[in-house]
Amino acid sequence: MSAQLSIAGDEISGEIALAIPPGMVAKEQNRVIDEALAVALDEVAGKLGAVLAAPPHKFVRPVPGKDAEGKLRFAVRARTEGGLLVPDHNAAKRRRR
Repeated sequence: MSAQLSIAGDEISGEIALAIPPGMVAKEQNRVIDEALAVALDEVAGKLGAVLAAPPHKFVRPVPGKDAEGKLRFAVRARTEGGLLVPDHNAAKRRRR
């Protein structure tokens, strides 16, 4: 599945759902996420004139529940920082300050 990412200022957010079987080791899960998300993150980074500062699996966090097809859901969060696209999982905290 392709990631649905949106850009708002210097923040990127979205969601991706992947078929991750139970018991898959973390290293393999990270590889699956990297393959599924790399192109979408590269496109967004290019639009913002930035480059990825971390592998794609660092930009996701699991979301409770599964999608209609039974795939695991992951939230994708990033922000630009000095020409880099960096993972951003504390966006809500920064907005409250």
